[in-house]
Amino acid sequence: MDATIVEWSTEIGAATPPERRVVLGLYPGSGAFSAGPLRTGTFTLTGAEIQYATCGVCVTLREFDAQGGTTARYMATAGTVTLSSISGRLTGTITNATFQHVNIDGSTFTSTPHPDGCATAIDNVAFDVMINGPGGGGGAGGAAGG
Repeated sequence: MDATIVEWSTEIGAATPPERRVVLGLYPGSGAFSAGPLRTGTFTLTGAEIQYATCGVCVTLREFDAQGGTTARYMATAGTVTLSSISGRLTGTITNATFQHVNIDGSTFTSTPHPDGCATAIDNVAFDVMINGPGGGGGAGGAAGG
């Protein structure tokens, strides 16, 4: 699983625009996984994990318009991710996550706070989805407020 990037997302809130999705990306060689391969465990969203350019356990919220284009991104600023399985199935939870509206530079992937200062939070979202090989999988569950 060393070279596999695992991504999972699910719709949260209303199904009408703007569509909102919580997205979990796991990136070997970055952040919590900088010293080795992806692994199970509980990961605190702090330090490298709250900067899009350096996170290994990346948790974002994304808003989409009616045509599917991204209209806003929110980067986790706190919380925990528990990964129970990363083999065959991706299972775990995202708990007490807070998010800040950010801009993400297209060339450096550096996230910086958006001037509007908008923030939101998710109390708990669980995931249990099949991993579809290099590229990840999809899933369901969650709620957000903002």
